Amino acid sequence: MASTVKDCYLIVNGKKYGAVSEQDILRLYEQKKINSNTKFAKSGAKEWIPLSKTGIIESNLDIDDLPPLPEESKSKRRIKPGMLIVSIIFTVLGIIVMIYGISALLR
Repeated sequence: MASTVKDCYLIVNGKKYGAVSEQDILRLYEQKKINSNTKFAKSGAKEWIPLSKTGIIESNLDIDDLPPLPEESKSKRRIKPGMLIVSIIFTVLGIIVMIYGISALLR
């Protein structure tokens, strides 16, 4: 659960913005007014860091209501061994034909 304590600061469009709470940050993120690269600091921090490194966004996203990844999309990314062998054979044949064609032109 995001904190309601207003001890966070952001740099938005080159200007310091805050103090805001983690809940405010989530609202701004959902409204697309800030993104994961927005610079963030808590009160007392020594440096600004990207919001993506704070864990605020990731730990508060509700991903339980998303459907699982389809199995089909995972299998489409893999190259099947038979297709890989066919691709290699055609590549080698193409190179041989190209070399033969060039040597025939040079005669």
